[in-house]
Amino acid sequence: GGYEGFSFDITEALVAGGDQELVVAVWDPTDAGEQPRGKQVRRPEGIWYTPSSGIWQTVWLEPVAPQHITALKILPNPDDSSVVVQARLSAITNLEEVRFQVDVLDGLRLVKSEETPMYQPQSVPEPGKEAGYVFQLALAKPRLWSPNSPFLYDLRLRLWVGDRLVDEVSSYFGMRRISLGKDTNGFTRILLNHEPVFQLGPLDQGFWPDGLYTAPSDEALRADVAAMRKLGFNLVRKHVKIEPERWYYWCDKLGLLVWQDMPSGGPSIGANQPDLRRPTEAARQYETELKAMIRGLGNHPSIVMWVPFNEGWGQFDTVRIADLIRNLDPTRLVDEASGWADRGRGYVRDLHEYPGPGAPEPEAKRAAVLGEFGGLGLPVPGHTWQDAENWGYRSYASAAELTEAYVKLVGGLPELVRTRGLSAAVYTQLSDVEVEVNGLMTYDREVLKMDAAAVAAANRNLTGAPAPSTPAPEPNAKEAELFEAARRAQAEAAAAGVFEEGAEVVLTIRADRPGAKISPMMWGIFFEDINFAADGGLYAERVKNRSFEFPDPWMGWKKIEPADGSGSVEMRDYDPFDAANPHYVRVRTGAESEGFGISNEGFRGIGVRKGDTYLLTLQARA
Repeated sequence: GGYEGFSFDITEALVAGGDQELVVAVWDPTDAGEQPRGKQVRRPEGIWYTPSSGIWQTVWLEPVAPQHITALKILPNPDDSSVVVQARLSAITNLEEVRFQVDVLDGLRLVKSEETPMYQPQSVPEPGKEAGYVFQLALAKPRLWSPNSPFLYDLRLRLWVGDRLVDEVSSYFGMRRISLGKDTNGFTRILLNHEPVFQLGPLDQGFWPDGLYTAPSDEALRADVAAMRKLGFNLVRKHVKIEPERWYYWCDKLGLLVWQDMPSGGPSIGANQPDLRRPTEAARQYETELKAMIRGLGNHPSIVMWVPFNEGWGQFDTVRIADLIRNLDPTRLVDEASGWADRGRGYVRDLHEYPGPGAPEPEAKRAAVLGEFGGLGLPVPGHTWQDAENWGYRSYASAAELTEAYVKLVGGLPELVRTRGLSAAVYTQLSDVEVEVNGLMTYDREVLKMDAAAVAAANRNLTGAPAPSTPAPEPNAKEAELFEAARRAQAEAAAAGVFEEGAEVVLTIRADRPGAKISPMMWGIFFEDINFAADGGLYAERVKNRSFEFPDPWMGWKKIEPADGSGSVEMRDYDPFDAANPHYVRVRTGAESEGFGISNEGFRGIGVRKGDTYLLTLQARA
């Protein structure tokens, strides 16, 4: 298929010496075939867009040991404070010598480690065949993942054969549970970590004016996710497209719930028509790619719902497909048919209403969601796909009119929550796409069409998300370079066992003269675990476990005047969202740099005045 990842072992095809030629060839009939292809058509118009040609995702060549890890599945279970790790190995011929080490880390702190599989393979595989191992690790007082606190544990899996380390895989996971339950009014609602959380976000089709299916850069992927969070959304529906995994990483990292559509293909049915009878080959291809999507994206905590069909496009065997997804992934919800031809089998009843808002009739066993609404349009001259004949579901003449209409539209949702038990709403859409100009942003992402503050306030009134202190600065190449150096140093320190479970990381700032000043600031950044020295700068690891005792309102310079005149102060963790949630602090000094400190996006950091020189020491205390 055109969406899922795949790999080949090309060892036997290599020739001795000289250049190697590798050819990746595909056949793509687009809408002349019945394979999943989303909204790509050979003759674009309206809501159907230009198809991509060629390779549109990352391709790489990787040398591996003959015995290596081929697959990793992570199953967090916050209800019993554990995480199950399933690993598969290739070409194992000497099982008695195989040893695993699985580490769960909170930054540099080792939270849990297992060195022996809980379950050996049920039967010894034939020589050269894959073998599977399962671990279950108990976590003491695990920290949960949510949009307001998107905490991620790091995970490291090492494979030893005898005394040789032959492979190592690093990943991460979030502890979160998605389910259905009753709210205080007796309505069936979608629950996140056992609490009703209204989910509100845009439809995102993942198209770009220059690359179509391919974003310009990883920064562009992140910017889309960050823009949604800054506008107060806690949800995005990825519409009939599967993204590169970096997009899902940013959803995990920045705290954005995802409803993931299966790309559509083939003919369609109306709202009151029976399911299609798909040709055997087309049905088999759809199921192959559906299973690959669920396997390939299954480790991302941000994904909370699978959507196999939208508005009858290619819809067939709805009940069987919904049951198939339930069995493949019992940890997530299923929206069997977003809009139109509902068969009563999924976890939600999904209504589309333009411009809306609206809500389906409440049901005892399924949650009510508004799968699409809005579509308010505004063409912005100089930022459209074509100069004329653009369209939206309802059009406006100015940013002020558009903002007023959006705020009024979203303002109708709380009544539907109260009277219909509405659990979620998806606004069409994040950005313009070709001739569709009903995006929050233009197609090139250069213009936000509405007043950001008004939109964010309206959205947070529903989602309960706290307002960020200031926008996060965009990353630059130098910071990215320093970050990678810091990550390498961090990995070396963690491997050496410097930061062990129960250790307390303390940052000490010592001024070079009495009367030096230090100030807390608010600033955001996308990096994590920045630490150690690089390019002559001084960097601090994150500060944990206690509040940093600077008084509110965290304004102005704070003078350090200890009795001995040395100008030292210890800083400990402070987080306005969650007192148990650590943030990251970086402090840099130098002739060419302003003194500053930055922390995780929306959190509070520590600022150092330019011209004052500080000595930073990082200690691990038992």
